[in-house]
Amino acid sequence: MLDFSLNKTFSFDELSKDVQNDFLLQLGNNFEFYLQEFSFKLRLVSYEELSEELDAFFGNNLIDEVEDNYILELANDIVLNGLKNPPIGSEGKHRTLAHHYLHKDMLRYDIIMNKYIYSD
Repeated sequence: MLDFSLNKTFSFDELSKDVQNDFLLQLGNNFEFYLQEFSFKLRLVSYEELSEELDAFFGNNLIDEVEDNYILELANDIVLNGLKNPPIGSEGKHRTLAHHYLHKDMLRYDIIMNKYIYSD
């Protein structure tokens, strides 16, 4: 069972496989890091904060993006089934748009760079 404790910090290994994959996709081909360098804090992002982020990202196109059929279907799925996997970092624009459409706050993992000391 997934742990959705607010403000809890998770290691990479404690994240669901889907969230792990979302994180790795964000990094692209940049594999010059150790997963121990990162922690992930689950927080509740307010509808107001989501609105500000989306407005900054999409600008005048925000209304068109929110009314996209995929976003409307995703919003309906969230109403029926809840949010299956909170997005991580800047990933998850579709889920963010769906929550904005629903006028709901959203869970999201923030990425934290750990102070990690390497030894050989």
